[in-house]
Amino acid sequence: MRGIRGECELLAMRTMTGYLAHPFVEKGLLLEHGCEKTHNDAMRNFLEEQRLDPERFGWASIQLDGGIEKVTAKVMQWFRDSGDSRAEPVLKEVGLEAMRLAITSAGTVPDSVAEAFALLTRTIVLGGGTVVAVQNASLLASECLSRALRAATSLHPTLAYGQAFTKPGLHVMETPTDHLIETLSGLGATGVEVILSYASDQVLQGHPLVPVAQVGAIQHRDAGPGNPIESVGQADILLDVRMEAPAALAEEMLVLVVRVLSREYRPKSVASGNTDFQMTRGRWGVSL
Repeated sequence: MRGIRGECELLAMRTMTGYLAHPFVEKGLLLEHGCEKTHNDAMRNFLEEQRLDPERFGWASIQLDGGIEKVTAKVMQWFRDSGDSRAEPVLKEVGLEAMRLAITSAGTVPDSVAEAFALLTRTIVLGGGTVVAVQNASLLASECLSRALRAATSLHPTLAYGQAFTKPGLHVMETPTDHLIETLSGLGATGVEVILSYASDQVLQGHPLVPVAQVGAIQHRDAGPGNPIESVGQADILLDVRMEAPAALAEEMLVLVVRVLSREYRPKSVASGNTDFQMTRGRWGVSL
């Protein structure tokens, strides 16, 4: 009999399922310790409810399979036996309908940058693609972005934390906390293939699976536009918010996203190995 699940169990299983079904994940194996609250059986049931075949994935248990050494051997053998089904990638041109982008921000966002993000979002969505924003991003607090998206009220969550989207368009993911790494970890489970972030004074750590491209702004001294200083030297691109119109800024960001998706460019956080991952504990904590 399937027991009653609390929000903490749903949060964890939903997020893990999102990663198992992610386009970047070819093979996945679920490993339980054996004494936790949420066992592999619970994940099997949840996958079936989400219409995912549990037999697509590997299953292992430290306790049931005889300890660390034996389960390690079992896991390695499973990956060997499952073979290398990867074919040589075939590159082809696609349109905006193939784009799965997440947007977020840290710190104060200039109005021109917020408008540029809105223009970028509208371009992708109108082209048939997908954009996932996050509830706690300073971007969503910008009136400029709401106006540019023609939103009469603030954007409300359409996805739970770590929930995979099932149809294209504009989505907003709920964020139970304001922890930036927890936010990125939830975004990855939605199925996006690149995350674009604006950082006002410091860059974020990247994500180990989904590349995080970051933009900063060139700030000008009061003496005039001829003496610019970089606000975030480690950003992937710097936008000149004084000298360029929002449409031009949006075009720069779109070019960056396309270069990342086409594997022409590796974001600095990926190239340097500056990545992190942490699932949220939610509002009430997680007990597994």
